[in-house]
Amino acid sequence: MKRTEIIIALLLCTGIVSAQKAPDGVEINIRNTDEFEGFSALDSAVRSARVVMTGENHTYVNFNSRMEMKMLRYLYHTSGVRNFVIELGSARAGFLNRYLNRTDTLAELCLKATTSPRYMDFFKRLRKWNEGLPDSARIRVWGIDVERFNDLPLLRLNETMGNAIPPAEIRNGVEAVRTAAAWILQTGLQDYREAKGNQTARGNRTQRFTANESVLAFLDYFDSLQPAFRSWLGAEYQKTEQAVNWLREYRQWKAYDNKTFQYIWREEGIYSKLTALLDSMPAEKFYGQFGRCHTAYEEQNGDCGWYGYHSIVNKLQDRYFKNKTSAVSIGIFYNGYADNNLYSDKQSNEKVGEEVDALMNKTKPRTVMLFNLRAREAELPVIEAKFSYAIVNNRYTVEESDSLAMDSIAEPKPETYKSAVMVQAGYLWSTVSLKRFNAHLAQNGHTSGVAGYTFQSFSMSGYDNGSAWGLHFTRTGYLKAAETGTGSISVSAQQFLLESGFALFARKRFNWLAGIAYGPGQQQLRFKATQQNFLNYDPASVKVFVNPAFLLGAYTQGQLRVAGPLALGFYGSWCRDISSDNRFYYRGTRIEYGDGMVSNPLTGFQYGVRLSAIFPLD
Repeated sequence: MKRTEIIIALLLCTGIVSAQKAPDGVEINIRNTDEFEGFSALDSAVRSARVVMTGENHTYVNFNSRMEMKMLRYLYHTSGVRNFVIELGSARAGFLNRYLNRTDTLAELCLKATTSPRYMDFFKRLRKWNEGLPDSARIRVWGIDVERFNDLPLLRLNETMGNAIPPAEIRNGVEAVRTAAAWILQTGLQDYREAKGNQTARGNRTQRFTANESVLAFLDYFDSLQPAFRSWLGAEYQKTEQAVNWLREYRQWKAYDNKTFQYIWREEGIYSKLTALLDSMPAEKFYGQFGRCHTAYEEQNGDCGWYGYHSIVNKLQDRYFKNKTSAVSIGIFYNGYADNNLYSDKQSNEKVGEEVDALMNKTKPRTVMLFNLRAREAELPVIEAKFSYAIVNNRYTVEESDSLAMDSIAEPKPETYKSAVMVQAGYLWSTVSLKRFNAHLAQNGHTSGVAGYTFQSFSMSGYDNGSAWGLHFTRTGYLKAAETGTGSISVSAQQFLLESGFALFARKRFNWLAGIAYGPGQQQLRFKATQQNFLNYDPASVKVFVNPAFLLGAYTQGQLRVAGPLALGFYGSWCRDISSDNRFYYRGTRIEYGDGMVSNPLTGFQYGVRLSAIFPLD
């Protein structure tokens, strides 16, 4: 063997050289039609499977809901799937089945109060399609997740207890549930309407109780008075107890928060509920779109921050089906900074990133393509170990209206952050003339003056439902101002402004704020004596003089997000010094330094650029 061949062989054996070769993909159209060109690559795998899962990144809601609908329709027509499992609890599935299969105004209101408009549009599409199917072949929804939210379980609990006046013994608990449920429904529907209309104003949210704590308190109350509830509710008691059990599951979820028990308990709960369905309906098939970490075949270490983690699909393959064909998983990847295809583990991060890039390079811009990761020519070992297929969205938009003849469901407007906090740092320049200040120096015996100021800018700002606020600090280091025979003078300036105003434009990618600014500032002279007395006894001294100011004016700023929370920003302000005195004083006294009034360099215009970090609060 030649030397070159030996070196290559050694590199391959040690893993230093690794190849990422993506197979050829096929373009697919995810609009909601009965045309499934390109999906035929999945036919043989999904027809032999009882469970098909697609793994998404939850960030891309608009695309995910279209992909989910398209996949469900495809599986319905090609492999007889009639059961749709969701990554949410039984409470949501109960309301959703009522909404999909019969006219139920209350179910619709409860869903709207607890669902984003984008996913509510998905439910509307699903309902419209379901209405056209035979009764015996309609889609049924199953919530197999643990209850991680208290809103729908609480709304269902309130519904099961009706409107009758309860006996005095349990009246406090019943009324507490009714109060919390009314608040959830009212504020949730208001939020839904505002989000649907892309409004920035928010109504009154005054709340004199905590819904979560109310739920926990009611569970203890219910347990202590269970016989009284059973007697009052009679035949309806079982429905109430079911809703209470959902809330108990929610309480357990919260109790495990920040513990390894939480995600292990949750995944085992999902697995148990799904296998119970499989056992009870041995001839049925199931489809669901969950988070990608819930659908990977292999044990995960570092994915999504979990370690020694076995997903639902992993458990199905190893413990339930005990084969590799009855559960099929398809990973969805996106060309976007928000996609978490680079996992927590550093080594996996690099390998997965390289393989996803290889797939992305094979995907035409602004298209969606399907790849068979088990194809003969594929060399993507890390992703292949997790999924059988990959769906890659290379910046495909879903602005096309789908072909379902349905009531108007407009494409949601660009997402907004109703509330966000920003931290900024950068540089500002001032346009104020320093002629008067330099004349002051000359008048007091100094031979040279100051050019322009460059300020270092630090601030924290934010906005909430149209209102903006900020804390803004700027300073400049000492600038050499003059030299005399007895010493040298340097000058600096700083200001601290409070800002309040309005969010004129608040999008995820860009925001623009403007308003008034006010606060204290000061200009500072630092005199350093260089001569000592003839006995050489007194050391050189430093004296500091300040020119205080109180500033009032207007400001504007904007941020453009470039990657993750990082953004580039601009800032501009105009202020006047409204204090009555523009003189220098010995610091800490009212003893004047020098003769004549001076203008403060903090007045006038300031403008500049900043680097920002944006942290949304909603």
